[in-house]
Amino acid sequence: LNLQDPQVREQVASLLEEVEEQRRTERDQERSARFKESMHQELSEFSEEVGLADGVRTQVQTELDRRSEAWNAVREDVRSGNMSWIDARREMEALREDSDATLTELLGEEDFQSLDERLWGDRDRRGPR
Repeated sequence: LNLQDPQVREQVASLLEEVEEQRRTERDQERSARFKESMHQELSEFSEEVGLADGVRTQVQTELDRRSEAWNAVREDVRSGNMSWIDARREMEALREDSDATLTELLGEEDFQSLDERLWGDRDRRGPR
């Protein structure tokens, strides 16, 4: 194996890139699973505290999962070069507004605000998500 050979060096570099991409994907999947588990736990506790019906809780969880998956897809589009960060920010803001409307419809304004703050913190301090 001649590491001075440009073709060999290119193949090694390509293999290393593939391994790094696989590791990144695995880390992202693990992080996403932990986030989803945490979000589900918060929703479960919130549901018990406010007495949400099981059907409503399931619909809220489905919407939160959809939102999270959509955000992950946008982030992946940016990472792969298919979308700029400026466009991604607009897309994420539109996703959030749509999801917030759905959640408000399911929960009512007061419970939505309470859950939103519990999950995401104070938006005024943090800015748009």
